[in-house]
Formats: sequence, structure tokens, C-alpha cells
Amino acid sequence: MEMVDDPLFSPLLIENAPLASRSLLEQARRHFGFVPNFLASLAHSPSALGAYLAADIGFQSGTLTAAEQQIVLLAASKENDCHYCTTAHGALAKFFMNVPSEVVTALENNQSLSDAKLNALVCLTRQLVARRGHAPRQTVDAFLDAGYSKGQLLEVLVGVGLKTISNYFDHISAIEVDLEFQRSV
Repeated sequence: MEMVDDPLFSPLLIENAPLASRSLLEQARRHFGFVPNFLASLAHSPSALGAYLAADIGFQSGTLTAAEQQIVLLAASKENDCHYCTTAHGALAKFFMNVPSEVVTALENNQSLSDAKLNALVCLTRQLVARRGHAPRQTVDAFLDAGYSKGQLLEVLVGVGLKTISNYFDHISAIEVDLEFQRSV
């Protein structure tokens, strides 16, 4: 896979961002305590930034737990080979969502999880990404049999959609991983 070394989109400071992106970046700063480089780079397009954040809010308001959400985002990012998002979601999962380190390590190394329910979630996510939405019926059935609902299947799709946007954006514009995320790993 070809990696872009020179970012096409550099992170914008809030005061240099398009006017319509500034309030969204301010919200991100309040939420994270800093503005992640991904969002500061996406701010070149207020439409793209707004759409991504709106989808993220929708994803967060679902019925998957915050830890399960981070697991979906990390599994999709790893499957899409996105260094920025894998690092960021690994840090967020471990230090803000209390996902056990062994789960994060297994995800980062493409290993199965010992927790059968979480493993069904990861398998579904990986299959959706790898097969562009064509997860085998047995994978979907295993997800549902593990105790997840059909509604939560749709939530996983939203998470995969979020990561498709951010992972592909990182692929075309290598985004520097924030020190805040690197220190957390």
C-alpha cells in the first residue's frame, strides 16, 4: 500500500479555519482538551467536518456501550490499515472507555478476543470492512446469537461508515498522530 508522506491537508488552527468550522473545532477542544489533528485537518471543509461530527454524535447515541463503540472504531481502523485512527482509538479505548489492555492489544494484532460476545462484534466489523459490506450470513447470525440486536447491527454500520471517512482521509493526507494519543498508548 502506498503511504502519503506529505499531508495534502494540514491541521488548521481554530482562528485560521473557515468560519463555519470554528465553532465545531471549539466544541472538539472542549471535549478532548485539545483539537485532534484529524478534525483540524478535516476543518478545511466545514461540510465534511459537520457531517463527520453529526454522524459521530448519532453513533454515540446508540445502544452499543461506549467501550463497544470504541472496539468497532478500532477494529475498522485496523482493518482499513489506518495508523492515525488505530493509535487514537487504541488510546481512547484504554484510557477513556476502560477497555482492557488485552482487548486493545488483540485488536491491534488482529487476534480473536476471549470474550465471545465482543469477538462476535469484532468479527462482524472486520468482515463488513474487508468485504465492503458483504458480511457472510453466518457472521451476522453469530453477532445476533451473541446477544446483539438488529438495531445494533445498524449501529455497527454507522461506526464502519465513520471510519471509512476518517481512514480514507488519513490515507490521502497522512495525518500526524497527536502527542496526546501517542502518550496514552
